[in-house]
This record gives sequence, C-alpha cells and structure tokens, in this order.
Amino acid sequence: MKKYGKRFMLGWIFSSILMFGFSYLWHGVVLNDYSTINYPLGVYLVSAGIVYLVIGFLLNRIFIAEFIDRFSQKPIARGLLSGLVLGVVVYMVALVVGVTFTKGLDIKYLLLDVCWQAIEQAVGGLAVSVVYLTVFEFIPQPLEEEEDKLRK
Repeated sequence: MKKYGKRFMLGWIFSSILMFGFSYLWHGVVLNDYSTINYPLGVYLVSAGIVYLVIGFLLNRIFIAEFIDRFSQKPIARGLLSGLVLGVVVYMVALVVGVTFTKGLDIKYLLLDVCWQAIEQAVGGLAVSVVYLTVFEFIPQPLEEEEDKLRK
C-alpha cells in the first residue's frame, strides 16, 4: 500500500477537520467548556487545530499500519478500531499531563470524557476509511519478472 499518496493526505485533512469540528461542538456548544479557558480563545483554537492535525496524522498512520491487519482487513472496522484506540490513548495522555476541562476528577466525568474522546476519534477513523474506500489511487504493481529478480 502506498503510504503517503492522495488517500493518506485527504484522509488526514478530512479526519482532522471532522474531529476538530466534533470537539468544538462538544466542548464549545454542548458543554460550554471554552468559557473556563484563562487565555484568548483564538490561541486555544489555533493550538487545538494543530493538535488535531497531529491526531489525524497518527490516525492515518495507525489505519495503514500492518499490525492492524491482524485485527481487521475491512476498512470501516479498521477505521473505527484505529480511532477508538487512539481516542483512549489521547485521553490518557491529556489526563496524565493535566489538560482537561473536567471540574474535579469524578469517575463518572472521567468515563464520559474518555468515551467522548473514543467516539470523536472513531468518527475520524470512519472518515479515513470512507476516503480509502471512495478515492481512487493508482498503485503500480511490480511485474512477476521483477518480483523474481527481487527474490534472487
């Protein structure tokens, strides 16, 4: 599989924008967490945009990683699995370094937050899988003679 072709780039950008949008909807509209930020909202949004580009990149790398072949060959399941795992890991990192909107570390809020993060990244993984299913990318295959030469 070609690693950084058209599918990778489109999946990266599309998933990053979608996850950022879901994050903004959840934290900015549903929970109104942005009112608790102690610095300019613009600084937060630009920083969050960069973070979601990194998360989108990691999500795409996990999606195309060979170790995921052990769990699923189907793109939709592969995307959801990649997103769920990455969502939990991202939440754990944010929790350890203390970056959270949670007021108090009550277990029900922690569980809600980790579930939301997993869902958010799973939606990003779903977006990646849709891109890989719908976008055509020509991947040249070596001829049998060339494969024989490579084996020798």
